[in-house]
Amino acid sequence: MDRDRRITVRLDFSKTLTVLDRGFAGDEHITSKILPDIELRFKGFNIHQLGDFRRWLEGDGGDKLTLLPIHARPYHQVVYQNTSTIMPLQTYHHASSVKGLSSITTLIVGASESILIDPPFLIPDALSVVGWIKETTSNPLKAVFVTHHHPDHFFSANPILDAFPSAKFYAAPYVLEGINREYDDKVKYWPTVFGHENVPEAPKKPEEFNFSFFLLNGNPESPVVLLGPLQGDSVDHTIFWLPTEKTVVCGDTIYGRSTHVWVEEVETPALLEAWNKTIALISALEPAKVIPGHLEPGWELDAKADIAHTQKYLHLFAEKVTYAQTKPQVQDLFDFFKDAFPQCQQNLDFFLGHLSNQFGEGGKVWEENRHHDVGKRTIEGLTGYWFK
Repeated sequence: MDRDRRITVRLDFSKTLTVLDRGFAGDEHITSKILPDIELRFKGFNIHQLGDFRRWLEGDGGDKLTLLPIHARPYHQVVYQNTSTIMPLQTYHHASSVKGLSSITTLIVGASESILIDPPFLIPDALSVVGWIKETTSNPLKAVFVTHHHPDHFFSANPILDAFPSAKFYAAPYVLEGINREYDDKVKYWPTVFGHENVPEAPKKPEEFNFSFFLLNGNPESPVVLLGPLQGDSVDHTIFWLPTEKTVVCGDTIYGRSTHVWVEEVETPALLEAWNKTIALISALEPAKVIPGHLEPGWELDAKADIAHTQKYLHLFAEKVTYAQTKPQVQDLFDFFKDAFPQCQQNLDFFLGHLSNQFGEGGKVWEENRHHDVGKRTIEGLTGYWFK
């Protein structure tokens, strides 16, 4: 075969796949022997054999593909009827309002089902998410997951679960433990900040999800893998890895480059180094798409830039706080991080105010964030990161 021949692939997942072989006129169906070692690229897939491509479309369910040859010189067109409608998982993200700390909610849409990761902090943002889900997909929402115990990633699940009553609400056991540990205090505290109209009086709690992966019906070759517990801006995160799609839903292990990073709970060198190891793990996956835990509305995803942003933030935090020879003044610490990340314009009082007071000389520690003594998490207590 002439390897310079141009192959065009046009795909409509709901209907047909069309392969156009320029310059080939014949009656045979296109098979793997006609397309050896030719790389077809679609949505991040690199498929070197057409046979692999066909197996990917058919899936494990055994559904057949109908081959319909259409003869037209000098072109040979073969249409593959995709009767199983198998498609890769699609991911979409929704940024909460600035008032809601610009937390990210992720929607994963499969062939016949969808799931949601990280409901917003505030009720108005959750209502916006409900409308966004309905606009994005007609597939039923099967489950809602939580990456970690911080309230800006689960507190206003109520409106979403009310809108989709058949959806389950899940979190890994270690995430649920963190939610339970602080639940009563958070339920009392946050209405005093945002008002009862903006946060639920009784946020729903997730059930334990005791499995390391799941599959959506209709997507047998697209597992969603739960990795954790991992260190991020808090202990005990779950990240969601979609290996087929090369996508990671990171929660607050990665921050978008438009936002300051919450480092108030990185109280020891062990926690800092554990977070760096989490980022190394994410980078080693070589993801094509990284969905961070926070990103200002209107900013686009950028896997490399957002990973680099989080790494830079932790590097400067290590330099100015964790391994600093002297304790900086509160205002100096505030100004340093403000100047180091000029593109981060929102919620400075929240992110930098708490950072500088937590670690600056003479600062006033935010007691509401002290319900769990993360400083006791030593290297010995983070056995997943070091062999001891």
